[in-house]
Amino acid sequence: MRKWNRKRAQHDFSDEVRAHIEIEAEELVRAGMPAREARAAARRAFGSVAAAEERFYESARVMWMERLRQDVRYALRTLRLAPAHTAAALATFALGIGVTAAVFSLVYALGVRPLPVRDAARVVTVYQEFRGDYDRRVEGSRYLFSLPEYVEYRDHARASLDGLAAYAEAELAVGSSRAPAGAQLVSCNYFDVLRVRLAAGRGLAPDECERPGAGAVAVLAHDFWRRELGADPSVVGRTIRVGARAVTVVGVAERGFGGTEVQAADLWLPLAMQPVLRPGSADPADRDVSWLSVVGRLRPGATRDGAYAELATIAHRLDADRPGRRTLLHVGTGTFANQPEVRHVGSYAAMAAAGAAALVLLMACVNVMSLSLSRAVARRREIGVRLALGAGRGRLVRQLLTESVLLALAGGALGLAVAWWLPRTLVAAVPARGVRVDLTPDAHVAAFAFLVSLAAAVASGLAPALQATRLDLVAALKGDRGGGGRRAGAARLRGRLVGVQLAGSLLLLVLGGLLARGVRRAQTMDPGFAVEGVLSLSLDLGGGYTAPRAAALYAALAERLRAHPGVRSVALAQSLPLVARGSGFIRPDRGAAAEAPDAGGGVPIAFAVVSGSYFATMGVPIVRGRAFADAELPGAALAGAAGARPAVVSAALARRVWGAAEPLGARFQDGERAFYVVGVAGDVHNVSLAETDPAFVYMPAAPDEAMGMRLLVRERDAIGGGEPVAAAVPALVAALDPGVAVSVERFADRLARKLEPARAAATACAVVGMLAAALALVGVYGVATYNAGRRTREIAVRIALGASARDVLAVMMRDGTRAVVAGLVVGTLLAAAAARLLRGALFGLGALDPVAFLGAAALLGGAALAAMYRPARRAARTEPAAALRDE
Repeated sequence: MRKWNRKRAQHDFSDEVRAHIEIEAEELVRAGMPAREARAAARRAFGSVAAAEERFYESARVMWMERLRQDVRYALRTLRLAPAHTAAALATFALGIGVTAAVFSLVYALGVRPLPVRDAARVVTVYQEFRGDYDRRVEGSRYLFSLPEYVEYRDHARASLDGLAAYAEAELAVGSSRAPAGAQLVSCNYFDVLRVRLAAGRGLAPDECERPGAGAVAVLAHDFWRRELGADPSVVGRTIRVGARAVTVVGVAERGFGGTEVQAADLWLPLAMQPVLRPGSADPADRDVSWLSVVGRLRPGATRDGAYAELATIAHRLDADRPGRRTLLHVGTGTFANQPEVRHVGSYAAMAAAGAAALVLLMACVNVMSLSLSRAVARRREIGVRLALGAGRGRLVRQLLTESVLLALAGGALGLAVAWWLPRTLVAAVPARGVRVDLTPDAHVAAFAFLVSLAAAVASGLAPALQATRLDLVAALKGDRGGGGRRAGAARLRGRLVGVQLAGSLLLLVLGGLLARGVRRAQTMDPGFAVEGVLSLSLDLGGGYTAPRAAALYAALAERLRAHPGVRSVALAQSLPLVARGSGFIRPDRGAAAEAPDAGGGVPIAFAVVSGSYFATMGVPIVRGRAFADAELPGAALAGAAGARPAVVSAALARRVWGAAEPLGARFQDGERAFYVVGVAGDVHNVSLAETDPAFVYMPAAPDEAMGMRLLVRERDAIGGGEPVAAAVPALVAALDPGVAVSVERFADRLARKLEPARAAATACAVVGMLAAALALVGVYGVATYNAGRRTREIAVRIALGASARDVLAVMMRDGTRAVVAGLVVGTLLAAAAARLLRGALFGLGALDPVAFLGAAALLGGAALAAMYRPARRAARTEPAAALRDE
């Protein structure tokens, strides 16, 4: 029994046709017609047997597949016959598609790819932000939780969540070498919530998180265990030194797990160790301090919307205890970059990177389009013959597009290698310890590269295919490549493409130049305080230290440092300029200037807690009044009426709040604390290098704030052969307390690391710009060569009629210069618009910096003219007799 889907064989159909003709002939013979005439009549009545067999062949097969196979075979043969064109197009596509796929791979890995944990689709991250009149202390990010808030959510969000875990980042000195390691203080359910298996030992037990300092234990990361401890199989139970505290290793995490942040953790410790390991940081019992990140796991069948609704109900109940506060929750899928402020900043960075990649891809498509137009000129006769023999224009366009698709797909395959290599190179260039992200191209990246390849094939191949098949057949069959109207149209199209390339290249070059000059300005500008010759000393006091004892230790160490011949001055500070600072609101007492913005409702400020010697040590000028006195520092009674503390305000804040009135002696409130102004400091760059501080307050440390301070040491310009200060610090600390760990860092090095992201962005933008410029210059050269070849006979006639080589050169250069100038003008306008978006990264440099704009335009314009010169000079040396011989 014949199956319905079975195709009839070709010979079966031919046999049936012959049988049909024989039956018809037999009927004619029975009607009295001779056999020979009957067979001829039957064939005439049936029609063309070959045509019938062709119709059967077409109906019996999927013809578009057959035609596609033919087109692919012909395209491969054609590309093989033009190796230079094929190689250039492949390299161009590989570069453009590879850079685009690399950017997608990086963005996907950071913001889309699930965390490397089991059943990652059910992992969620939870953040919060506050609206309304509510002051809150922030350690890290304003979107984080306090410990009491986390406990409330953990204990009551049970319907949609299997569990909530909390963690906080900390950098601690580990081991006898005191090398800094990336630690995380985590809730004891951390490994259970994330379903992390242990390669050795166990995780954290619940009783190790019950009270401060209860569990002096640690779980090591697998990489840290191998790198620092030589993969010691007996590590479980071993004691290591973390900060000033000995902790016992209870487990080693499985290979590949480094936490839920881009910067991999080296070890995990119970949250209860926070007061011991980070003295002076947030009080775990304080409900109004943001310091904990929260990650959770959905129950089977639960959704993020359901979890949000349940958590929002708890948030509403917590807000009822804080009048004026309104909490907004963010519940997102678990990725490396899910924090709202990271998403906000990252979205602009991703858009900028995507824009740069799109420009490179556009440059690549334009270059391949230019190559295809040049190739079409050489194939005019071939295409003309095929059209003359009856080939349809649509068929030829499809054939030419097939060549473009094959080139783009092959270039996309090569581009995946670029997408594998480039993100790793960029991440490796970031000067951050332990950056860990999976950048392996997967099915999503491959699918993206495939779609981009198809889009690039159509974008670069459709216009040349249409242009190549719009021919004057007589001229094409005669081999005429000259300047008909259609050829002039192709020349205009190529000129516009060159303009597009130059505009995009100039945009990237200008942005790269602006960023580079901004970084240079940040390195050379005077921020208003000392940078060189300043050391930052951080003491890890460990357990057993109270605030008075810490204050006494700082005072004794400061005295010994001042006695060192290489030290000019010493100060205390809770934070460093441009690295960290506090933020809040102040409310001036009555008498503030009426025109001061927010004078009645609170003025937003940034502040630093410092000692009185801070201003002399850091070189911050006091333009009015005085600095704090020693009697006003930690451990002493604070001066001022009614317990008010002295403060030094910035000149900008004094102008904003008190206007022309005298600020000295004026009072203001910061929450529950009262201050009075004893001095006005000059405006400096404590917050940003882009501008001076709009409102800044220097506050003296209260006695209970000594635990969180660090020492700042200003070195003398010439030590005179004495022992370097940095080398002497560990011995000075050990003489006071051998159990205290100290880390010494140059302030200039800290600032240099802070500028690394901007420097990396400038380098990346400049490299991509130079790459795009190189593609554009190749396009300029190709267009100039094409135009010279197209106008060969015209040039020969000009020379024959008396034109000099200089005249011809001027004509050729003038025609090419129009496209160059148009591209530079458009690129300048685009760069001027884009530069305004980079103001925050230019460190005070003008967005329309003439050096960056004129320098990039001159460089690119000069290179473009140089690229046009050689083809134009070759055209000017045309021999008229040889060029006109075919006429």
